[in-house]
Amino acid sequence: MLKNVKKRKNITSQDKKTLPYDKEFKVQKLKFLVIIVNKYQGDYYVNKLLKLGVSACFMANGYGTATREIYSVLGVGETKKDVVFALISEDKIEQVLSIIQNKFNVSNNAKGVAVTFKVDSIMGILLYRFFTDTKENIRKG
Repeated sequence: MLKNVKKRKNITSQDKKTLPYDKEFKVQKLKFLVIIVNKYQGDYYVNKLLKLGVSACFMANGYGTATREIYSVLGVGETKKDVVFALISEDKIEQVLSIIQNKFNVSNNAKGVAVTFKVDSIMGILLYRFFTDTKENIRKG
């Protein structure tokens, strides 16, 4: 039955002439954003980030563990917090931080902490493309 099946040549890694992804395609740097705000205020930031096209954004409940003295020095009244996490391409970070700063300046109840970290590496091209919201690979040049 299998007489007409042709044998395929095994393709080795030496036969493939591929460049590393970052040498062949345009790569954007990523930042990891963490926002800590009072309870029930995290939804605002998640919605804003999603409207800006951020692909990976989620929120978790947090609880402050500092002493009352530290809370009074910092002007923080509530221990229950919302913690927002997001991966953002570097070209959008200034816009995002501006929105966060404007919201923090609205009132004393809208205060919080926002910090970004540089992302050094991500494993997998598909995961990178998801986080940068890249629908297709964009070639350099």
